[in-house]
Amino acid sequence: MSEVVVQAFQVFAIEIEVDKETRDTLHNLCTAFRQTVNHSIMWLLRNAIWITKKKYATHYTMRLTRKNLETVKKQCSALNHKYRINKKEKKIVVLRPIEQKVPKICGKIDATNAIYRELRDMWPYNKQILQCASWYAYGIVRSWVGIWKHRDIRIKRTPILRRNLLWIHSQLFDVHGDRIVLKLLPRKKLTLRLPRPINEVWWHEKTKYMNLKGIMIIPKGSSIRIIFQYEAHIITKEPPRNRGISIDPNLNSIDIFISPLRLWIRIDWSWLIKKIRKYQNHKSIAQSKLTKNKNKKRLRETLRKLGAKNGRRLQDMINKLALFIVAAARRYNCWIYFEDTKKTGMYGRSRNKNRAIWLRPWKRLARRIEELWPWVERIDPKDTTRKCCMCGDTTEISSNIVRCPNCGKIDRQLNAIINIFNKATEQYIRPREVRYKKIRIENLSRPGAGVF
Repeated sequence: MSEVVVQAFQVFAIEIEVDKETRDTLHNLCTAFRQTVNHSIMWLLRNAIWITKKKYATHYTMRLTRKNLETVKKQCSALNHKYRINKKEKKIVVLRPIEQKVPKICGKIDATNAIYRELRDMWPYNKQILQCASWYAYGIVRSWVGIWKHRDIRIKRTPILRRNLLWIHSQLFDVHGDRIVLKLLPRKKLTLRLPRPINEVWWHEKTKYMNLKGIMIIPKGSSIRIIFQYEAHIITKEPPRNRGISIDPNLNSIDIFISPLRLWIRIDWSWLIKKIRKYQNHKSIAQSKLTKNKNKKRLRETLRKLGAKNGRRLQDMINKLALFIVAAARRYNCWIYFEDTKKTGMYGRSRNKNRAIWLRPWKRLARRIEELWPWVERIDPKDTTRKCCMCGDTTEISSNIVRCPNCGKIDRQLNAIINIFNKATEQYIRPREVRYKKIRIENLSRPGAGVF
């Protein structure tokens, strides 16, 4: 069996009150850290090698008809453009050639050493914090370049850190009970008091097998926020095929079946869907005002803020849901079998149903699980609901119940997740052996949510 190194991360935050002297010291240090990070970002971009790449970007789309196809062929031959035909959506996509300059930054060790030599004589604090600032800047530029490569249009904004913060690795602080001793100044230490000892906080059970990689300090009025970053490198072997977790995404819930425990977990995500729908309503109102109001710049900024807020909330909840599923797979050494749901074949004439399907972030959840866990397989959803999970005969579906002429009544979602597991492993499980548990998606981060 092959082995894979899985890198796991956990982040937890706490706010504490500090005295005025400590607050002023941390504020000055966070300001200096932000300025150093921005200086390092500009140094990395100045010394980057800009490579010109040719690619094709989407110019416009047209409805697939014979007349439009002939028109597009003439235009593409005259303008040196390309086109492709999407038969499923019945569209013609016209592509235009563009030249994109992509920065290629130097290696991390060479960059951090050069920045350190340039700024070490002017840095009044511990010299290792300067190295932390260069590492932080390198991570920002690296992610910015990664986003840039996958977009058709150039990102004009330079990545600049606008918030005062401080990130230090584990060598620059010690944790003793309820005290964090920071080695920030030469021959001087700074002590922060936590509300309770670190081994009594609610996340201690989740992180007792992980290493504390670093902490981030963010000034916030009269208090400060401390973010603890944990990291673990886990070497995992390929699990046996008969141990699996099958996932069936639905409109109002995510149904999960954990085969070693014979446990069916239903995660109700109606709270998240309400938030997404509320954002879409706000967006449509703002867009209708945009066409009438003269102050378009202000409304565009409102739309941008709405999109950023909704994107952060959605990404946070999907990340929590994916971590919850991957934690179960890691704990019980299981494969993850995800139903490969395609929205294009589900749309019909009902406008409300089409809107409800469009709002569900199924693909984003599947991609996030594949990023966190290497043993994931997508299963064809054909006949997973209609066939009986025990005898394999075709059944009659009425609301949430499946009626089999041989086996009787079975819950529709339970029948589907067992069929997904049976397709992947060629095993057969009786529904009577399965236990049931229901969790709301907004309670996933609370203590005890991951206890199976």
